[in-house]
Amino acid sequence: FPTRRSSDLGDDAGAIPADALARVEKLFARYIGPMARVLVRRESRNAATLETLCRALAAHIDKDADRQRFLAESGLG
Repeated sequence: FPTRRSSDLGDDAGAIPADALARVEKLFARYIGPMARVLVRRESRNAATLETLCRALAAHIDKDADRQRFLAESGLG
């Protein structure tokens, strides 16, 4: 199988565009505060789509009602 090197993709190349990550981070921060930046970066490394990312982030929200609201506001609810 051919593998992709980070140099082939650019330094910050990812499956999810930076502007989408910024929007998700801002929304997520309403629920968990300043840790949003760290968690969005961490979870985005493994997420191939925005939906996958949002669902992974939602798992970090303790209250079920808040988790559902986050998913709804991110377009997945």
